[in-house]
Amino acid sequence: MREDMPVGVKFSIVCRAFKSRIDDLMREHGLTSVQAGVLGALYKCEWDADGEEVNQKDLEQAMGLTHQTMTEIVKKLEANGFIECSKSSKDKRSKSIRSTQKARRIHKEVEETDNMVLKEMCGGLSDKKREELISMLDVMLEYIFEEGRKDQ
Repeated sequence: MREDMPVGVKFSIVCRAFKSRIDDLMREHGLTSVQAGVLGALYKCEWDADGEEVNQKDLEQAMGLTHQTMTEIVKKLEANGFIECSKSSKDKRSKSIRSTQKARRIHKEVEETDNMVLKEMCGGLSDKKREELISMLDVMLEYIFEEGRKDQ
């Protein structure tokens, strides 16, 4: 039966299952899967920026989210003490965002949770096949983000 399922439906089911499992595990920290993803993206952006400020637009691009969606996520993360926002020193129209000690304390657990759920969901795959899947997803994401930049 699953062989007859359209590929879009398969992607949707896998995505919902992954998101639901992460949501369950992140609930104890007061986070959703999307918020945890934004914190992970912020951590990577801060690491890559090497001391330079990270702004909301950086996170929007890293996550492929709209400005409006990211604004709501940022407000919630700030209200819950995971991030601090201030006016950008480079562009006063922009928000500079940095993770708090609270976010940095749970970063490793968020990463480990993501990896654990991936292993759970790929239980029928060898390590090599799982690495191939991740590689294919990276190629797809790169294409999607490239197409998005062309539209801007």
